[in-house]
Amino acid sequence: MSFILNMIREKVASAIQVDVQPAQYGKYPVTVKDISNSVTAGWTLVYRVDKSRYNDDLFSTTGRFAELHIPNFSQLYSHLQVVYSKFQNGEGVEQRYNTRFATYPMNDQLWFTALQRKNGVSITMTVIDQNSPFHMLTTNFFVTISEHTNAPYLVGYDSCYDRNTDTFVDKYNSHMLPPKKRYIPIHKNGADAPSLIKAAGQGAQNGMVMIDENQTEIVYIQEMSNERRMLAGIYERMIMEVAFEKAKELIVNQTPAQALGSFGGFQGFQNQNWTANTAFGQAAAWNQQQQAQQQMQQPVQFQDQPQPAFSGSQGSFQNPIDITKPEINDENLPF
Repeated sequence: MSFILNMIREKVASAIQVDVQPAQYGKYPVTVKDISNSVTAGWTLVYRVDKSRYNDDLFSTTGRFAELHIPNFSQLYSHLQVVYSKFQNGEGVEQRYNTRFATYPMNDQLWFTALQRKNGVSITMTVIDQNSPFHMLTTNFFVTISEHTNAPYLVGYDSCYDRNTDTFVDKYNSHMLPPKKRYIPIHKNGADAPSLIKAAGQGAQNGMVMIDENQTEIVYIQEMSNERRMLAGIYERMIMEVAFEKAKELIVNQTPAQALGSFGGFQGFQNQNWTANTAFGQAAAWNQQQQAQQQMQQPVQFQDQPQPAFSGSQGSFQNPIDITKPEINDENLPF
């Protein structure tokens, strides 16, 4: 392994705490908690992993974490309000990609990107803290205007935020490694040879083919759009390598009852006090610096108790807004 990869692996290994819960539906929930003094201190990634029947090694079929738990979310929530206010007031806003766009770095530890969309403002938060084992982790938030109160509303706040523990749990909008995409490889032997694929299926409408997946060669690829996404991917690969090795040891030491038990809930996500040297501990100083540079209005207060954006007996999320991305070249984005 190269020096740089070893350095990242050692940094990750010294900054995380790994735990594993009893299997649930055949998968083990593996939790990876940041125990460093970085901006993400206390944050936890959750992986749902399978155990190989041959050598007990653990692996993730998705190749990425399933959940992000953010404790002390009220502090980050305040920062999102500040970013939204700055953007709405036009601070640092420029026209790009045929829409309004702005970036707001915070203490070289977090980077916020705001983008105007059809029904609201998309705010992307990227971890740029060099001391964080979750370096380059990205989370997308969306602020729209509530139809019930006509006030700004953070989509998902009512369903993802636990007031009792001040913890926000995201399952869909955070990532380091990208999701896997399915492709059918093309085979070609020689410049003049025909291009071939190994596939079976039948014709469908509009020139499409309905394939038989059992008889079609399909590969799964995680695309990296730029060097920043590649760096995030390296960090997560190291996280999985270190965490799965530790989790394997923990599973081997479990009692049979623990190994077969049904997992009923995570532990260890209770509210924790943040140290003053984290970025959120320096929030007041950052805001004062910004206000000294340019006088601005008080941050817009998001709706505190929005109407639930859920429907159905299972509480499945029904997105009430169109958040389709405009056509943007990711190479030109800061993160």
